[in-house]
Amino acid sequence: MATLIHYLKELSSRPSPGATETSIALATVITDDVAQADRGCHARVSGWECPGAQLSWGCSWGYAPDALDGDHVSELSMVDTGPLGSYGSTQHLACPVGGLLPRGASLRVGRRHFKRLWKPIHQFCEDHQIPCILPITDLPQISPTDYYTVYFTKGYYQEGEAVARYLGKTLDSTRPWNFVQVLGSGPAAKALAAGFENAWASDSGKPVQTISLEVGQSLTTESLLRLIPAGKDSVLLLWTGPESSGAMSSLAASPNRPAIVFLSSTVLGGRLWDLPLDARLFTYFSYPYREPGPKTLAPKVAGQRPIVVNKEYRANDRRIASKTGTAVALLTDALTRMEQNFYRDHLLDQIDMTQAQEQTDYELLNFAAGQRYLSEGCYIMRLSEGPNPMLIRMGDSDER
Repeated sequence: MATLIHYLKELSSRPSPGATETSIALATVITDDVAQADRGCHARVSGWECPGAQLSWGCSWGYAPDALDGDHVSELSMVDTGPLGSYGSTQHLACPVGGLLPRGASLRVGRRHFKRLWKPIHQFCEDHQIPCILPITDLPQISPTDYYTVYFTKGYYQEGEAVARYLGKTLDSTRPWNFVQVLGSGPAAKALAAGFENAWASDSGKPVQTISLEVGQSLTTESLLRLIPAGKDSVLLLWTGPESSGAMSSLAASPNRPAIVFLSSTVLGGRLWDLPLDARLFTYFSYPYREPGPKTLAPKVAGQRPIVVNKEYRANDRRIASKTGTAVALLTDALTRMEQNFYRDHLLDQIDMTQAQEQTDYELLNFAAGQRYLSEGCYIMRLSEGPNPMLIRMGDSDER
């Protein structure tokens, strides 16, 4: 009864700030230094170009057909807290949708720098109780209790978890394995390592040696062999950048090479396909997306062409257009079901009650009360032989 009374006292007699009976103020958070091509992908699918563009994906229902007003859609520059902070302080913002940080760049908030982290935006939305729907980031804030940001996945952290669980299921526990993870200098490596270590501690508990590279330190085959224990009972987790692919060139020929090497397909991006032929049999990749194959995904936005997975997944490594389309479709559906009851927490309630989504970049987006990381799966893959390699699945998507 106390919980119910508290809930009823929190209800408002008026729509949440940023919403009226005829309009909703939406925004997308994009830093100034996002590449123009990435910015264009986001804008074309979402339907807004700033300033003053009309929203092309507006939804309509019997109560308020013009509830999505393009004049209230803004692209916020997050070089500092100024624009987003002013929206929060004046209570003009109903909901950030999507959003995009540049690959490899840093986000400055005051005197602090966050390299590709969504953390400051996440915290802003948490502090002001503003929903944020499906930002495009591989470095979300990992929290079991925060409520107001809905992410696609846990990003790099989730890939590290999947590698730990795969090893726990497949390795022969009677062999004296040596586990070594090599960390690059960026936040991606730290997130991959954190995900692996937390899952590995709960599933196995066997010790893992961690080696951190200094900023600017190069990674070669020779340096790799010096870093890891010799012999076939070694597992190498290479949480480094795209240069890792080149460092594997002569590792396969070494008698002291590790039995298994793991890399992140998300970190490698297009360099994934540069892996030398001789290294493909013992090199595995964490792969958080839908399994590639001869299938076609239906477009989520009217007028958008279908995505042919087996032809387009190589070049579409950031998947900005398709992820933005999913965010737009999800928000449009939720707003329609709100039936003019424009309350921020009610929006999240409607998203929580959305049916599972199968036609997205991910195998499955699951929705439930308080669930803020919608896809919990991640494949382990390796490359096939031949000059035009394909990804081969090594196990089922690790869905938890």
